Amino acid sequence: MKPLIKKILLFFFVYACFLLFTPVVTWITTDTPLLLLPRFYLMVLWAVPLIILFNIKNIYCKLIGFIWICWFMIGSINVIASYYYYGDFYLVNVEHAHLVYIAFTTTFFLAIFVFERLTHLTTRHVVTFTTALATQVMPKRDIHPGFGAFLIAFPFVWFLSLYYAVGYIPILQGTNIEKDMYKLDFGPLYGFVAINILSMLLIFDRFQSATSVKRYWYLILFVLVAFFSVSNGKRMTIMVFFLALICYLIKTRRDIIFNKFYITIGLTLAVVFYSGMMIIRKGSNIDNYKSTAVQLAIVGVEFRDFAFAINHFKPEQLHNYKWAESSLASGINSKVLKFMGIDKQQAISMSFSYASKSLFSGGFFGIRVGLIGELYFAYQFYGLIIIFIFGLLIGWIGAKIHKSNSQFSLLFLSTTYGLLLITLVSQTIDIIGTLTVLLYTWFIYLFIKALYPTKAAIRLIKEIGAH
Repeated sequence: MKPLIKKILLFFFVYACFLLFTPVVTWITTDTPLLLLPRFYLMVLWAVPLIILFNIKNIYCKLIGFIWICWFMIGSINVIASYYYYGDFYLVNVEHAHLVYIAFTTTFFLAIFVFERLTHLTTRHVVTFTTALATQVMPKRDIHPGFGAFLIAFPFVWFLSLYYAVGYIPILQGTNIEKDMYKLDFGPLYGFVAINILSMLLIFDRFQSATSVKRYWYLILFVLVAFFSVSNGKRMTIMVFFLALICYLIKTRRDIIFNKFYITIGLTLAVVFYSGMMIIRKGSNIDNYKSTAVQLAIVGVEFRDFAFAINHFKPEQLHNYKWAESSLASGINSKVLKFMGIDKQQAISMSFSYASKSLFSGGFFGIRVGLIGELYFAYQFYGLIIIFIFGLLIGWIGAKIHKSNSQFSLLFLSTTYGLLLITLVSQTIDIIGTLTVLLYTWFIYLFIKALYPTKAAIRLIKEIGAH
């Protein structure tokens, strides 16, 4: 079958999924309130972003686009499931939330499309789904030995710092730790957890190329670092790693990433891990999660909260919410801000999650509504300007990944890719703060490289091994 015909058939299949969503739900659950269901005219409007998405060439950008549209479907299912499990508290009118999501998604896709056209990215220059299996690109292994040793050693130091600060391993408590884990002091190195992502990517890469004996050691090492990264009960680090790994494998191991078996296994593991982490950190009995409604309500919580917030609150109700100020402060060192007369914690408290605390009876933390929700509550539809700029950034990152032939740059670009992708569900302050840590890590690399040139570093490591 010709690629163009496949592309057209795939488009109509995806579009049909949108058009048939509400009829299928009403057929399965005849008593679902209409307020919870996507309006048909909005589902028809999905043709616009889908047409743009199917004309985006860069595979890395296109993948992000498909995740954005899948998130809409997953979130819409979560809204319905949450109503059946939690009751009338989640009886929300999703119409305006869906309109906002479609408008921002369309603008985001349009920005990527415009970037590709302005930079003359055509099928000849960009790896697409149809050409991905034709070539295999192995980047030049240019990781400095000293920096590689640093990446492997750091997670152990990070974990010891966390354990020393807390006195126990939160994820192993067997009780609900959700309230406590946002209050605990996890130690001085906690903010550098992004380095663990680079570490896991490097270990995974070495696992693939190692001999049979070393492969087992790298596998054990990988499991340990992964456990360290989720020991605080938070999923962001490991989620970013999964997304970064997908990007890394598209570039280096297309025989794996485009294999249907591996795709199925990967998606299954991702869903099981995401759901399992939520169950473990809630300390709940597994029997509580046997109903279909609660299982569907586990994934897509951020989209549900996005729809809930838009349905119940007006932007003017968030008196202390300042997206730009809090985002900028999260990326600047606290000492630098202090020198400027700014308290970093006070500046960060103007982010959405902090500002929305007062809107909820619990009061201990707000909710996460993702980048779209944060921009809408900050600037309403003027936020489309910022999402357009964000789309241009994604287009640029996708182009940089495609052109990269260095393992070192690919590690950083893949991690950045994962971080920017997770903005869909995460907080801007977390993303920008983590990107700053990547910048610090790059400075560490430059320092190690200057202190120990590559040949000298190899000789030093061999001498240490000899003793």
